[in-house]
Amino acid sequence: MKGIIVKSSVAEKDEITKVAIPNGIATAMLTISRNDEVVWGIGAMTMPEGKSLSWNGGSMNVGDIICLKFTDVDKPSQPLSQESIANQSSDDTREWDFKLEGYHRLKAYLEDEHVI
Repeated sequence: MKGIIVKSSVAEKDEITKVAIPNGIATAMLTISRNDEVVWGIGAMTMPEGKSLSWNGGSMNVGDIICLKFTDVDKPSQPLSQESIANQSSDDTREWDFKLEGYHRLKAYLEDEHVI
């Protein structure tokens, strides 16, 4: 199956991870925040089960290396974590109020910073 081979040399730890999900979505992510914090991660979501899978990832420093290769993968590496996210919707209005409050706080912050 199609997948990603991830070779990482982060925090003086070398790893090779094979990521592939039949009938799912695999992602490789690298984020640099405004305060120069760098975070990376490898994950996937299975379909239609709705399971979220995570492999390696975390903070990076100058000199750390991540290499990705798109290829055929015969056997994926074992995920470090797996969580079912299907059918986690809630009718609890307190949860939705909390999420809406967080949205409004973030929106106000982004407007104050002239991002939006």
